[in-house]
Amino acid sequence: MSGQQPPGPAEPNPQNPYAPQPIEPQAQRPVHQPAQPPAQQPAQPPAQQPGPPQNPYAPVPPTAPQYGAPGHPIQPNYGQHVAPIQPQPGYVPPPPTKSNKKLMWSLIGAIAAAVVLAIVLLVALVFRANQQAAEPTASPENAVKAYLNALAKHDAKAALAVADSKPADATFLTDQMLAAAAKNGQVANINVTAPPSGSTFVSASYTVGSDTVTQIFRTKKIGEEYKLERAVTEVPMVDARGLPVLLNGQLVEGESVSLFPGSYEVSTTGKYIRVGSESGMTVRGPDDVAARLALNPEITPAGARAFRKAVKSSVRNCLQQHALSPRNCPLHATNPKHYNLDKNSIRWTLQNREALNQMRPQLDYADPRTASATVSLRTKITARCSAGTCFSESTSSRTARVDLTATPVSVRW
Repeated sequence: MSGQQPPGPAEPNPQNPYAPQPIEPQAQRPVHQPAQPPAQQPAQPPAQQPGPPQNPYAPVPPTAPQYGAPGHPIQPNYGQHVAPIQPQPGYVPPPPTKSNKKLMWSLIGAIAAAVVLAIVLLVALVFRANQQAAEPTASPENAVKAYLNALAKHDAKAALAVADSKPADATFLTDQMLAAAAKNGQVANINVTAPPSGSTFVSASYTVGSDTVTQIFRTKKIGEEYKLERAVTEVPMVDARGLPVLLNGQLVEGESVSLFPGSYEVSTTGKYIRVGSESGMTVRGPDDVAARLALNPEITPAGARAFRKAVKSSVRNCLQQHALSPRNCPLHATNPKHYNLDKNSIRWTLQNREALNQMRPQLDYADPRTASATVSLRTKITARCSAGTCFSESTSSRTARVDLTATPVSVRW
């Protein structure tokens, strides 16, 4: 149309370089130029040629994201500050909904149920532990097994629980004593034979240290359980012969002691007396009437020195006495009737002091607390008499006895 300027070329869109660009119209050309191509039509796909089958599961190659295009996220603006949302003045949070209350009560209920379950489990564990503390004794052989197993586990309370009666003195019936006895002879290799029907006598074999024991246990039924008629042995202390005795390090006080089966180390107090290497005691079973202390007491080197020191002190004091026969001394002299002795002038002299160093004391078998030794002494006595000066010399054997358990040690002649 006249007066209208033809449109200029379209400028590309700088915001989206991938957007379709407008088609620029072609200028009029002479007739001899090639004709313009027809209007652009959508391209038709070429006819499919036969070929190998396509894999329908082959991955599709990714395409570059088109920010701002439909189906793609808007391109983020990095580096921009986003102001936080501020609550409006007077804003009050809405009250919890019913669903929140239900959730809260559900949580409280679950916690309470867990606490109750934990308490129930704890009570069950305690009850089970109490049941395991005393093994079932519903039969004679089970009672014997429970007793011997308790000894092997050093459980004195469980062993006494199987007994028909408890001993009056349980000083040595403890876990500690059983553990100490096990160091010398552990109860082990337990084998219990079930008795014939109706019998309450149970045969069992076991070892106490290196000793193999075969024991017949007598049981009795009390209610629904079976108990042992005897669970401990009473061991008399007569073999100690007055000597202080320690069993596994514990002092025995009394004329007898109640003991479980086991091996016991025997010792004594003080540093002047010791028991020999053969000393000891083994209790083979609750009916072991042959259990006795095996004591072989010996005087120690310190005891021998203490003996000689005490004897020398006694002799020294005796020599200072102004008497013909001082009390509790190895000195003795007679006074003829025709001599009138001045007792205050009596003087004693020991002429072989080396004999005191040669004493070899031994413990008395009847009373091992006492050590004794016989010594030969050559003495001289002088005194004023009616004839002037009288004197007498003599050699005599005297026996000194020393109680090595006394404090201080004392001498008897």
